[in-house]
Amino acid sequence: MSGFRDMVSADLDIFINGNEFAEDHDLNGTLCKAVIDTMDSQENFFHSQTYEPYSGISGRLMKVYVKASDLPEIPAEGAVFRVDDEPLIINKASVEMGIVVITLHGSEG
Repeated sequence: MSGFRDMVSADLDIFINGNEFAEDHDLNGTLCKAVIDTMDSQENFFHSQTYEPYSGISGRLMKVYVKASDLPEIPAEGAVFRVDDEPLIINKASVEMGIVVITLHGSEG
């Protein structure tokens, strides 16, 4: 099993690739390549994921995928995390095979 993990670790640049989906982003003050997935309302509905803290105020969800080695630390749940200078709140942050997956929410409008 460790052989597979070693292969995945060596291939992280393929997953977080600037010629494919990854782009340069400022993640909490650290400039690095990341893939950002923003779900639209229909996707949120189908995944049963919403963020509506108050009636009449809608929110948005975002997932960020970045190499663990590119961030100085794994962010904590509930903390404010800036994505390209937009403040969002961390729902969850986990490390999966060398990639940090950060799920965030923020208010719109």
